[in-house]
Amino acid sequence: VKQFQPGDEVFGDISECGLGGFAEYVCARENALVLKPAS
Repeated sequence: VKQFQPGDEVFGDISECGLGGFAEYVCARENALVLKPAS
């Protein structure tokens, strides 16, 4: 992982079919995530 640092808050689409889920921890590809905006 090069785009994020430990402690960064991120979100994204973690499945290729567009379905999501709720979890405290998840394994995901780096290109499926973005930094969470401040607001």
